[in-house]
Amino acid sequence: MVHSTKQDKIELPYGVYSGEVRDGKPNGNGKVQFQSQDEQGRQYFEGTWSNGRRNGPGRMIWNTGEEFNGEWKDNLQVGQGEHRFASGDYDIATWDQGLRHGPATYFKPDGNKEEATYIEEERNYSNGELSGPAVVHGVNGDKLEFSYVDGKFSGAGIYQNREGLWEEKTYVDGVPQGPAKLHLPNGDTEERTYENGILHGIATFISGSGDREERCYVNGRLDGPAKYFYPTGSVETRIYEQGVLQGMAVIQTKDGDCEDRMYESGQIQGQATVVFPDSSKEVRTYVNNALTGKAILFAAKGDRVQFNYQDGVPSGKATIIGANGDKEHCTYVRGVKHGPATYIWKAGHKEEFQYDNGNKNGPSVLTGASGAQRRGTRKNGFWHGSATFKTADGEVQDEKWNMGQKI
Repeated sequence: MVHSTKQDKIELPYGVYSGEVRDGKPNGNGKVQFQSQDEQGRQYFEGTWSNGRRNGPGRMIWNTGEEFNGEWKDNLQVGQGEHRFASGDYDIATWDQGLRHGPATYFKPDGNKEEATYIEEERNYSNGELSGPAVVHGVNGDKLEFSYVDGKFSGAGIYQNREGLWEEKTYVDGVPQGPAKLHLPNGDTEERTYENGILHGIATFISGSGDREERCYVNGRLDGPAKYFYPTGSVETRIYEQGVLQGMAVIQTKDGDCEDRMYESGQIQGQATVVFPDSSKEVRTYVNNALTGKAILFAAKGDRVQFNYQDGVPSGKATIIGANGDKEHCTYVRGVKHGPATYIWKAGHKEEFQYDNGNKNGPSVLTGASGAQRRGTRKNGFWHGSATFKTADGEVQDEKWNMGQKI
């Protein structure tokens, strides 16, 4: 007996079917419009039927806007199918008896409708629930490797971005929890701790060059006291406020220098004072982390040096006032005395000479308080070569010098 298939429209317990029918049942291609009060929230199904059941390729639409497009067997999803969510997310997964099972790829919109971009997540399902290893690939090159347990992130996870930054952390019930380690492309690392998905507690930062900082996170941001250890042996005690360095800090070198300084919005700014082991003291100024502008050095023996910093080194005009009342006017170039200088004794003598990279070299004129005067040349600080001496009475004498010795 041959059972023919025909087009028809029939009433079903759950809705109205239109399409191919055989023996009073949906068979072949057809569409069912579900009742408005469908308990499963289904709107309609369009696809292939066999003996009254959904079998073969088909598309199900729910009232929520969700949509499944894939294979069916005996009214249940099987094999590979695409499930779209109302949010615009969708996954391509393997199904078994109506439940996701095995590998899946999850796509999530990340942009506007005109230029939609996506992130991709490789997942595994067990009885419809996310289970096992998963990988999220971001459109910007980011990648997250982790595992699902009972549908939640669980266990070890690794996040990596395209710039080479990566972080090892542990998930518990879907959120980062416990110890983690951040690796930066330049070799810097930070050992840190998560509490309920938020960075919190003690952290240790180590730079690729060997610097180390012990610091603290509070509710996801650096906050509170920190201690920074430099490879040179210097140690700085400082404070973070809401993620940035702020307020008073103290740095001490291995040689015993100790500087009080101030941070503003993460940079060293304003007046600072450094005390040296011999009790000398310097008052200086920082602008955007660099020593800049006026500074005064108070030497332990009573001398006082007034000078300027530029780009972190002494530069420009300087005045040195000795404890004995003598005074020198000179110029610093890249941290050393260079160019014309004048030395004035308390007794009234005066010498005008030249510095050459920190050494007295070149023409020099020494004028005594009495009016006597010597004109000659200095070499490494000593009178050297021919000189002319003029007495206070006007008598002129020719001299010869050899490294400070008159000959």
